[in-house]
Amino acid sequence: MKKTYHGNTAYFGASNSFQGFKSNFDKIFDANRFERIYILKGGPGTGKSTLMRSVAAAFKTGDHCVTEIYCSSDTSSLDGVIIEKSGKRVAIIDGTAPHITDPSVPGAIDEIVNLGEAFDVRSLVAKKDEILLLNSYKKAHYKSAYSYLSLAGEVNSKIWDIILNSLSYSVAEHLITPIIEAEIKPEIAPESNSNYHISAFGKDGYTRLNIPCIKKEYFSIIGDGFSEYFLMNLVLNKLFDIGSVSMVLPSPLTKTMTDAIITDSSVISCDSIGNNVIDTTELFSSLPDEYCYLTRNYRDLLAFASSEFLKASEAHAALEKIYTANMNFAYNEKMRERIIDEAGEYLL
Repeated sequence: MKKTYHGNTAYFGASNSFQGFKSNFDKIFDANRFERIYILKGGPGTGKSTLMRSVAAAFKTGDHCVTEIYCSSDTSSLDGVIIEKSGKRVAIIDGTAPHITDPSVPGAIDEIVNLGEAFDVRSLVAKKDEILLLNSYKKAHYKSAYSYLSLAGEVNSKIWDIILNSLSYSVAEHLITPIIEAEIKPEIAPESNSNYHISAFGKDGYTRLNIPCIKKEYFSIIGDGFSEYFLMNLVLNKLFDIGSVSMVLPSPLTKTMTDAIITDSSVISCDSIGNNVIDTTELFSSLPDEYCYLTRNYRDLLAFASSEFLKASEAHAALEKIYTANMNFAYNEKMRERIIDEAGEYLL
């Protein structure tokens, strides 16, 4: 499923992977890179994502650059926003589980904005048993989802053993010749960044964002999934050899598979848009029957995992409904106005 998001750029900063939940928040929101970081706290349904979206909208004009970081478990929700102008940066982030964040330079750079200040505490205490039950239900389904992903990871390794021992590298290298020939080696090798994801895996299966920065050439690699990743990794190694990779967007499931590569002159991506399409289907046509069996097994496990993420999401939505009904959102509006005013000053 593909979604289009508004704003300057959009990424995921965390992922549901074969090894469980993985977050790059410590790298993306390193306090040393920012003038100010607002860390939002509060339960589900307290308006953290809405507040971030509203602040981002206020800066999507003029010469501000806004980067929106979406939630890998709920791809309609924001996990963070980075606002940049003339090399200065301000961030607003969701500092609650599963990517718990606390101030590293309290007061001087980062601070907690506690939306829980607006709770109707007495009403929430009255619903304590329901909240505890929903939290337990959500936790159990997340645990089950990650168990399925772990099994899928084991099958994934077996599939790659077959691929790497069965394919002709000469045929694969011939397919990527147009990509390598179109690349211009930079005078100074860029610093590669792999802290972001362009896709997420969760309750909707795969969700993919638009590539944020289209350059001079756009190469689309298509195939059966694994054949795309095989060729993408081959391209990545070749581009690293000539020092031209500026951003690597790895698969949310494992960093050993690559969704997209961005260089100074090209975008290479596992999708079907663009005029320069490289079809890898025939590359995998001679693999043994075991490959077909394992790929079916792999996709079944991912479907089971996605189903468990959906059940966890339903529990989370029920929690959001409880907290939303017991919030004074006038407090959020006051915080929104304060953050917009202060952020504008920090970015001058």
